[in-house]
Amino acid sequence: VGNIVNENPNYGIHLYSSKENTIEGNSANLNGIGIYLDWSVDNTIGGNTATHNEFAGIAVFWASDNNQILFNQVHSNMNISIRISSSSFNHVEGNNASFSGVGIFLDWASDNVIINNLANYNAYHGITLEWFSDRNRVTDNSAIGGLVGISLDMSSNNEILYNNASLNNIGISLEWTSNNNIIFRNTMSHN
Repeated sequence: VGNIVNENPNYGIHLYSSKENTIEGNSANLNGIGIYLDWSVDNTIGGNTATHNEFAGIAVFWASDNNQILFNQVHSNMNISIRISSSSFNHVEGNNASFSGVGIFLDWASDNVIINNLANYNAYHGITLEWFSDRNRVTDNSAIGGLVGISLDMSSNNEILYNNASLNNIGISLEWTSNNNIIFRNTMSHN
């Protein structure tokens, strides 16, 4: 709690095979990855600042399940603000994941909840579900001002509800066998 972990070439904060930790109120800027979890479950990452990192602001990898990623400032990263990879049942809410390459990026990640986040003015995609990221719920997010607001690629059985995907080149994109998704009551204006 309350640490300053800046300018590390690899990770600012790293949890490996750890559970039931709280990472709160830290500053993790100008690192390779600001906050990195792998093989770690039931943790809370809340109220941190993770900006200007090279690869990701917050990254959750390799069976890091049931984590809460809440109300973090994870904007202005060079590549991805928040990445969830090969992990399930995570709850991502109230984060600012704007002004990066991609705001929120899921790959091989299923059964996660992405709710009420800002993923605005990213260079490429606001929110991306890719490589068999199935059964996720993406609701009440803002993904405006990028190349694509919300992108699904080889990802099926997701719920995309009540999001704002306006002011992009493409509002919501489904590609490469993205099947059986529910796209309901999203706003897509001026794309």
